[in-house]
Amino acid sequence: MKIHGSDEISKSIYCDKTDKNKASGKADFANILKERVEKPFPQIDCIQSATLVSSLHPVQMSAIYPQDKSQTVDRLGALLDLLDAYRQKLAHPQTSLKDIHPLISAIGKETEKMEAALETLSEEDELKHIVNQTLVTASLEVIKFNRGDYITS
Repeated sequence: MKIHGSDEISKSIYCDKTDKNKASGKADFANILKERVEKPFPQIDCIQSATLVSSLHPVQMSAIYPQDKSQTVDRLGALLDLLDAYRQKLAHPQTSLKDIHPLISAIGKETEKMEAALETLSEEDELKHIVNQTLVTASLEVIKFNRGDYITS
């Protein structure tokens, strides 16, 4: 099987040089060997050097830092308001679970956002304890709702 096009690859790497073997066509092996032995390491000045790829820097992820605690407190207040609205809807027997689902989805999304804020608070900060307890409560309610604990038969 003959592979066509392999000459093009070698030509793109090396500069155009006339091949002595092809030019003479009738040179025998002994003459070629003699030429190569006399010049054991021919200098090839026209080899293209490989271009170096610039160093790639890894992606650095940084934590989301709130500008101040008031932002965290505002988000916490919004999450508590959602939990209160959820509690009120659960208390009314006329409200279906289908009506409550958008509210529980909003609680889940807000909980995910608050988890990032929790990471930015220091261990000594009392606000971290309050945020943590609220996130635990909200996460448990989302799990209970999705698991079907509120389905009555």
